[in-house]
Amino acid sequence: MADTVQSFLRPAEGFRSREAASFYTQLEDQARILHESIQGMTPQELEWQPERGMNTIGMLLAHNAIVDVFWTQIANGSFMIVLKSQPMFSRNTV
Repeated sequence: MADTVQSFLRPAEGFRSREAASFYTQLEDQARILHESIQGMTPQELEWQPERGMNTIGMLLAHNAIVDVFWTQIANGSFMIVLKSQPMFSRNTV
């Protein structure tokens, strides 16, 4: 049976809300663990996928990066929605 590892996180300082500090600390801890886990991965390992048609490890990491940027932009007010006046896809009608 595997050993159970227990760790305790101390919420970060400088937050108005203890709950926000706790969430921030947990996210930072998960980012640290992920970063440590993928250090030294080869391109072949990043291309691994559980089954054909499923996301690779590399694509899941890219998704995490995009989501981080999105939420950072939301948090600092720099996110803007750009609406296109033309449809993304059009049919060729002859």
